[in-house]
Amino acid sequence: MSSLITVIGRGHGGTRAMSHTLSASGVFMGEPLNPSGDLLPPQEMYEACRVMARFVEWQGGLQWDFRVLHTMPIPDEFTGLIERYLVAVLTSPAEQRGWKIRDDAGLSVDCAALSSVQVYLLGAQPAR
Repeated sequence: MSSLITVIGRGHGGTRAMSHTLSASGVFMGEPLNPSGDLLPPQEMYEACRVMARFVEWQGGLQWDFRVLHTMPIPDEFTGLIERYLVAVLTSPAEQRGWKIRDDAGLSVDCAALSSVQVYLLGAQPAR
């Protein structure tokens, strides 16, 4: 059974070290990768986050309301963008596959969490 590992974290939170460790341990993390272990090119991942951002309401200051994202159906546009971004990982015959969610300033952990849920919904099985 193939598994899919998703590395999620904030900048300077150790995601690069985890991605490199997984890769060195034989986990296929996609290709091409940048020196930080991020899958390239990132444009479709960024666009997928913009799709989901339409459903996030700014509450003022640093407050955001993500509640709609937790109950709504995942948009087909988001699914298509994530599938295209992860094509090398999703189509790999490797037994162990993974990817690291970019920790660029433009991506939030909430978008990252939705992305990992979406990857699971694409048919990947959780690691055992």
